[in-house]
Amino acid sequence: MHPLRLLLIAPSASGSDRQPSSAWLADIRKVVEDPRQAGGPLAVTVGEAHSPAEGIGMALGQSPDVAVIGWDGTLEPALRAVEALFASQPACTVILVGPPLDPAGMTHAMQTGVREVLSRTVDIPPALRRASVFLQRLRGAQTSQLAIPKTVGKVIVVHAPRGGCGKSTLAASLAVALRESSTAEVTLVDLEPQFGSIDLFFNLKPGPSLSDLARLGAKADGEALEQSLLTHAKSGVRILPAAPSPEDAELVTAETVEWTLQSLKDRSAWIVVDTGAQLTEPILRAMELADTVLVPLTMDLAALRALQQSLKLWAELGVDLAKVQVAGYLQPSDVTPESAERVIQRPLHHRLGWEADQALAAVNAGEPLVLSHPNGAYARSVKEIARAYAVPKTREAVALVPVASNPLSQLWGMVRRMMNVPTQSA
Repeated sequence: MHPLRLLLIAPSASGSDRQPSSAWLADIRKVVEDPRQAGGPLAVTVGEAHSPAEGIGMALGQSPDVAVIGWDGTLEPALRAVEALFASQPACTVILVGPPLDPAGMTHAMQTGVREVLSRTVDIPPALRRASVFLQRLRGAQTSQLAIPKTVGKVIVVHAPRGGCGKSTLAASLAVALRESSTAEVTLVDLEPQFGSIDLFFNLKPGPSLSDLARLGAKADGEALEQSLLTHAKSGVRILPAAPSPEDAELVTAETVEWTLQSLKDRSAWIVVDTGAQLTEPILRAMELADTVLVPLTMDLAALRALQQSLKLWAELGVDLAKVQVAGYLQPSDVTPESAERVIQRPLHHRLGWEADQALAAVNAGEPLVLSHPNGAYARSVKEIARAYAVPKTREAVALVPVASNPLSQLWGMVRRMMNVPTQSA
C-alpha cells in the first residue's frame, strides 16, 4: 500500500482546558507514523495545521489524500473546515477525531461529508487503511467495473403513490419477517430520494449510503457494496441507507439502482426496497426489476383514486402490472374491501392489521413494528405475507387474479378486438 498524503488539522486552540495543538499533532503523528505498522508507514504527513482555519489554506498547496481533523468542545469550526476542504479537494477523505458525538452531531458530520468519526487515536490506523482502499477504487488503481453477477435473489419493491400509508414501516417489518421465515440473508434498500430514514427504524448510526456507491460509478465493486451495508444485530437484516440529502440523492441514477439490485441478488435471498411516493427514474427502474411490487393501501377514497391513476401510469411506463400486489389495511372505514377492489380493478392480495399508534411508537423507539409488537395484528399480518413469499406454493396462491367483469363488457371487448377497434379512454 502506498503511503497516503496526510494533512493533520488540530482543534481550535482556545480555552485553558484544551490540549495544545502541538501536543495533539504530535500524538496523531506518533500513531500514524509508527514504524511497527504492518507493511510500513500508513501515511506521509504533508502538512500540520494548528487550527481549522490554517488547515484550509494548507490543503490548497498540499493536495492531501486524507485530512484528519480534530475537534475539542466546539464542532462547528471543524465542519466549516470540512466544507472548505471539499471545495478545493473534492476527492479528499476526511476523518474527524474528538470526543464522542451525539446522534445529532454525528448526522451533521456525515451530511457535511465526513467519512469516519473517531473518538480514539488508536482507531486512526484502521481508518486510514479503509481510506486507502476507497481511494484506490476511486482512482481505478485496482478494480474495473464488474460484470453484473448471476441473479438468484428476489426483489420486493414497496411503493405507494401517496405518503402516510406506512410504506417504510411495511418495508422494515417485511424485511425482518422474511429473515425470520427463511433464515436466509435479507437486504433492505432505502431508495427514498428525500431524506430517507429506514436506518432510523432500526436505530442505526448514520454511515455509508447508496450515494457513496453512486460516486464510485463504474468503479463500484462487491467490496464497496459490502462496506456500504449496515447490519441490524437483533434481526440480522442488512441495510443500505438512502442518500443523506436530496443533493446526494441526485447522484443515484437508474443505472446505480440496476447495478446495486443485481449485485445484491447474488448475495441475498430477498431484497426489500423502500421507496418514496414520487415516481423518479431510479424508483421506476427498481419497479421494472422487481419480482413483486407491494403497495400498502389505506382504505380511503383519496388513496384509491391515487392508486387507480398510478396503475394506469405504471402500465404506460412499462411496469408489468401482473407483479403488483396490493395490501389493504384492516382499518375502520366506510370503504369496504369489495368496493376498493372494484375501484382499482384488482384484488387485495394481502390484508394488514391496523395499529397506527403502535406504528408511531415503534418508529420513535427505533425498532420495526414486527419486533416491537410481535404478537399484534400488524405483525401477524406481515409475517403471513413473508411466509407467502418464502414458500413458493403459498406465493403462487396469492398471484394476481383479475376481477371478473360484466359478461356484456367481456363480449363487447371481444368484438372490439376482432374488429380492431381502439378502446376510447374514459
